[in-house]
Amino acid sequence: KNKNEYIPDYRDYEFEDDTDYKKVIEDYTKLINDSKSLDEIKKTLQDGKDAIDKLIEEDLTAYKDAAKTEIATYAASLDLTTDVTDLLKGYYDDIDDATTKKAIDEIVKKAKEELDKIKAGEIAAAKEEAKKEIEEQNKEDETKLPDIVDIKDKGKDAVDKAETIEDITNR
Repeated sequence: KNKNEYIPDYRDYEFEDDTDYKKVIEDYTKLINDSKSLDEIKKTLQDGKDAIDKLIEEDLTAYKDAAKTEIATYAASLDLTTDVTDLLKGYYDDIDDATTKKAIDEIVKKAKEELDKIKAGEIAAAKEEAKKEIEEQNKEDETKLPDIVDIKDKGKDAVDKAETIEDITNR
């Protein structure tokens, strides 16, 4: 048989930096081509595949660590008041269980979407609370001072236009 038939095709794998990978392929290709027997070829091929598997595992582990950091950084940037520790742990576990970069990317996307929903919910709740506070302020004076109702309406409009909780509290 042609010895090249035993050489794995590295194009099936996606590395951020495939320098080490290509070196393993080159080294084991040379060893296979220099082999004197089929048994020697098979052993060299298995050793090469093991070396490739190790590189893939290391690359995927680094990708997983980067994904977890990305989610944590994103959650921190949202300045959430909701405790999302358990939520993040669930996504970290999903990342640990993932076997491809594509699956990890999907988990990161889903995590960010869920964090965005939590933030949107916090903002909506803060707006409702602020509007209630505005409504309750000077309620007894509304009949004496009709302008208070107009001022309150303007305050509620300002709350509706706010995009962050800080904007709401600084109305």
